[in-house]
Amino acid sequence: MRLQTYAAALAIALGSAACVGQLNTMGDDSSGDDTTTQSTGRQMFESDVSPLLAANCSGCHAGAVGTQPLKYLGATGATGYYDGITNEPSVVGGYDPNLANLVNKGPHDNGSAPGWTDEQKGIMTSWLIQEAADRGIVNDPNPNPGVTTPTTSREALAQWSGCMSIDDWNSSGVAQWADKGSERGQCMSCHNQGAGGYYASDDDTQMFNMNRYEIYITTFFTAAPVSVTDPSQGYHVLVNEQKLRLKANSVGHPSFNPDGGNQMANLQNFYNLTMARITAGTCPTTGFPVDPPPAP
Repeated sequence: MRLQTYAAALAIALGSAACVGQLNTMGDDSSGDDTTTQSTGRQMFESDVSPLLAANCSGCHAGAVGTQPLKYLGATGATGYYDGITNEPSVVGGYDPNLANLVNKGPHDNGSAPGWTDEQKGIMTSWLIQEAADRGIVNDPNPNPGVTTPTTSREALAQWSGCMSIDDWNSSGVAQWADKGSERGQCMSCHNQGAGGYYASDDDTQMFNMNRYEIYITTFFTAAPVSVTDPSQGYHVLVNEQKLRLKANSVGHPSFNPDGGNQMANLQNFYNLTMARITAGTCPTTGFPVDPPPAP
């Protein structure tokens, strides 16, 4: 079914690309009106996707970052839609239509915002596939999480996702990150729709499930070579502490104290429990969830 979906979407993508033409240049002046320097994906966005977003989404999703609902279209009008949406991993799903909330959101806002029609979903899917091609992204839906020694960072994270346990998550208290305070309130007040590729919710089970997805897992975890001089040792997973600490005082993000409360210690405890089961070889081989993440 997944291959059939991609085949159909690719056919649509090729048809759409023919309408806007193929370009040799891949640059982008970000102006939204100079097609001579835009990638094929950017042209598809401006001609096919942007009008749909302006008509159906801008009323709620355009505005200042940090306000709700998620302002993935930015605050500079239609010329800023592209930059805004491509900076929101949860919306574009790593340019994988099966992970993109843009495609899979469905009816929301208590029914006042309808879901896309099949034709509109096809337009969104075509654009995402073209963007992936323009960027050299290969969206392999099945990284091998069962390998004893992961040979890529993606395999290591897929193995980790498959080994994550809801019981360990709950006993460790990782979900307390949703409650962590910042100068603009709790993390979940901005990230309850996955803004910036970080999903935080007051529903502990939902937060666990969402953070197993590839587009969210790097909030808390990252993968690195076991040895920088011996590639045969493969990759292993680490707590993404550096990212969390950088976010605490980064420009454009509400400041917070990464060491206030028990959140960092709770995350480390969950890491230790998961790593113990990976080391013991007792993890299942399911890897990343294969279904699209449910709409927040």
